[in-house]
Amino acid sequence: MIPVTFYGIAARIINAFVPVKRKAWVFGADFGRTYREGSKYLLEYMLANHPDYDCCFITKSPQVFMDLKCKNIPVVMNCSLSGIVKAAKAECVFTTQATADMHFTFKKKGRRFFYLVHGQPLKIAQSALKDTEYWKKYHGKESVFERIKRKVTHFLNEGYTMDDVEFVAATSDFLKPFMEKDFGSKPPVKVMGMPRNDALFQPDRMKNEKWVEGLDGRFVITYMPTHRAYGKGQASPHHLKTDRKYNNG
Repeated sequence: MIPVTFYGIAARIINAFVPVKRKAWVFGADFGRTYREGSKYLLEYMLANHPDYDCCFITKSPQVFMDLKCKNIPVVMNCSLSGIVKAAKAECVFTTQATADMHFTFKKKGRRFFYLVHGQPLKIAQSALKDTEYWKKYHGKESVFERIKRKVTHFLNEGYTMDDVEFVAATSDFLKPFMEKDFGSKPPVKVMGMPRNDALFQPDRMKNEKWVEGLDGRFVITYMPTHRAYGKGQASPHHLKTDRKYNNG
C-alpha cells in the first residue's frame, strides 16, 4: 500500500494546477472512517434540495465507499486520483471530527473550511488539561525529529488548521462559551443545533411528547454512551438502566 504521504506529494503538485470550482463541496467525517453526523446530514440535504451543487463525500474506508455507491451517493476514496482531484477543486470543505477527516484539502484561494463538530463535546476540558501532570504523562515531550515529521505530515496531508475555518458549530447557547474558550478568538462559534437531541431542550416541542408516562415531579436522564467499536463488539453496560437506585423516581 502506498503511504498517504506520497499521495500528499502528488496532491500538492496537482493542487498547484487545478483551480477551485464554484459550488464544489466536499464532506468528510470521523477521520475518514465512517459516514455520519453533520457532514452526512448536510450532504444529504444538499443532494435533495440543491442538485446544482457538485457535492461529494470523501472517505478512507472501502466499506463506506461501497455502501454509498450502492445508495447512489457521490463518493470517492481519499487516496486516489479522483479523490485528490475532488479535494483540489473543492470550494467548501466540511468536517466533523478534525482537519484529518479528509486529506489534501489544502489552504487555497477561494476555498472555505467549516467545522460542524461531532456529538456534543465540552472541548474546554482539553484546554484545561494541557498544563497538568496528567497531560504531560500521556503526551510526553516531542523530539526535534518528531516535531519536524509532524509538520511535514501536516503540510502534505491537511495543510490547514482550525484557525482557518469559517466557524465552529455549537449545539446550543449553553455550550457556546465553552467552545469559544477552547478555540479562542479564531474561529467564531455559531449555534447550529444537532437534530438528534435539540428537541430535548425545547419545552414547546417536548410538552406534547408521549414517549414517557408520569413525568410529573421527576427528572429524565438521557444516557447516550459512545460506542467506540463502531458497531463491532459489545457496547458499554447500561448502568443507569439496570441499577434500581436510579429507576425509582
